[in-house]
Amino acid sequence: MATIEVFFDAASESRIRELWSQFALFGSPFMRDSGVRPHITLFACDSVDVTAVSSMLDRIAATTSAFQVSLASFGLFPAPLPVAFLAAKVTWDFLELHRRLFVECSALATGCNPLYSPEQWIPHCTLAPELPPQHLQLALGACRDFGLPFPCLVSEIGLVEYWPCRQLYAKPLRAD
Repeated sequence: MATIEVFFDAASESRIRELWSQFALFGSPFMRDSGVRPHITLFACDSVDVTAVSSMLDRIAATTSAFQVSLASFGLFPAPLPVAFLAAKVTWDFLELHRRLFVECSALATGCNPLYSPEQWIPHCTLAPELPPQHLQLALGACRDFGLPFPCLVSEIGLVEYWPCRQLYAKPLRAD
């Protein structure tokens, strides 16, 4: 699987990693231990043309300034073991970046995941891909102590391959 993700500045990334460590203390260590960087996924597919996507990311990074995003609330995707995440409050510019990227990437990829289409995308930063229900109160407490909303600077865009996690390409956004 290949994904396109946006990454945060070092200070934001460090704070999110601290929250991942809190989740690890009560039995949800996956994000802390996985080698994944804190991120928001914009696109996911079975495979991509890495060279073409890297060129596209160069173009996007050259025309997109680093921007603020607020991780505003704690959420869950329902499943037998729910996915716990911080939901990003989106702006028009963020939605437009996602739409543009989805259209361009769809032409360079196979097996595009429809959950990342503009009609279905729910921007989020994963905290635990499988949160045991008995840990929900602990997760809520950790997020409350963390302090939401949490403003982050999105400063980089990249192409990542899963599993195992391997960053194939990354490019800083413009620093205006």
